[in-house]
Amino acid sequence: MRRKYRNFGKRVNSELRDSDRCWKRFPLPVWNPAIGSIVSKMLDYFLDLWRCNVTPELARRALDVQDKYGISFYDALIVATAESLGCHEILTEDLNDGQTYCGMVAVNPFK
Repeated sequence: MRRKYRNFGKRVNSELRDSDRCWKRFPLPVWNPAIGSIVSKMLDYFLDLWRCNVTPELARRALDVQDKYGISFYDALIVATAESLGCHEILTEDLNDGQTYCGMVAVNPFK
């Protein structure tokens, strides 16, 4: 068993050395502070859009949606959340493409 792993350290060091050589050939771009501020503003904007707390009322609505459409609770929670946010479409590959759920159309973005 010792023979099998005798050169293991040398192989790992060789692989690390080769990967280090690759990074030197293809350097990462220099970070620009202006780009950082733009990315930060974009994240702040999108975080406001994505924030939604699951309330007891939303969980109850998800249970109703689950019973009505026969889908899993988590899919029903997504539908109930989208409904509460006033969405018109749900982009998903888990629900039936083209079917209407609570007035919203499920769209498979991969079709």
